[in-house]
Amino acid sequence: MLETNIMSAMWDVTKREFQKFRKTVIQQIIQENTMEDSDVLEEEARIKNLTEAHPGSAGEALVVSDLTKVYKNFYAVNHLTFGIHEEECFGLLGVNGAGKTTTFRMLTGDCKPDKGNALIHNDSLRTNLISKRKFQSYLGYCPQFDALIDRLTGREMLELFAQLRGLTGPNLQERVDKMIKMTDLTKYADKQTQFYSGAGVDPVSRRKIWNILSQARNNTGAAVLLTTHSMEESEALCNRLAIMVNGRFQCLGSIQQLKSKYGQGYTLIIKMKREDQNEPARMNAIKAHIQSNLIERI
Repeated sequence: MLETNIMSAMWDVTKREFQKFRKTVIQQIIQENTMEDSDVLEEEARIKNLTEAHPGSAGEALVVSDLTKVYKNFYAVNHLTFGIHEEECFGLLGVNGAGKTTTFRMLTGDCKPDKGNALIHNDSLRTNLISKRKFQSYLGYCPQFDALIDRLTGREMLELFAQLRGLTGPNLQERVDKMIKMTDLTKYADKQTQFYSGAGVDPVSRRKIWNILSQARNNTGAAVLLTTHSMEESEALCNRLAIMVNGRFQCLGSIQQLKSKYGQGYTLIIKMKREDQNEPARMNAIKAHIQSNLIERI
């Protein structure tokens, strides 16, 4: 019995140490395979110099510095640093699990960063409660889900948001009516939002939304941080965009910069059954088809 307990205890210790080692190795592999490019490093250096030389966001609409969120040993957001210029639309792209939603949740106060900070003017996300509330008062946030209250009408939702922004009386109604007209909601403004269509946005409405966002930036000087899976949307709206991988920016720049840097070609990988790999005729037929239809040479 004693020997069994000793062996069991030794196995538990060994298993724990192996799991720690495994997590460390996996994290190291991820970090090694997620190398930042020169534009990302340049942006990090720019923000570091800016925050050291000036208090607050120093002319930027938003400054994010070393923002980090860790769940156990997993870095959901890994020392993220960037700035958004006034009137700029900054796009955040990446596959599910890249860290986009966690970044938004930290900026809106939905979850607490483990490290780093964000600044708007002289107000900080992490300095104190008063500063944090002022920081959040500058933000407007449209989440992917649960953005509307089902029992309220479209008009009531807009009135609620306007009141939260401090509008009252005639100014409130004037602004709400303007937004309803601008978004073509006149017919549906007094219906409860639970009865609104949940299907995809048609191309005409999509472009109208793009125009509204662009007008809002140009007329108010506001900046937009946008996350999307649509490259068409990114091209239409974004001055710059970043692609996020494993909680970090993999690349950053304007659409044209990224196209010039990474759009020089592509790699086509063809997988064949094992028995077909030893048949030159089949291989040659595939090469000939690709050569004549897709590219000039292999």
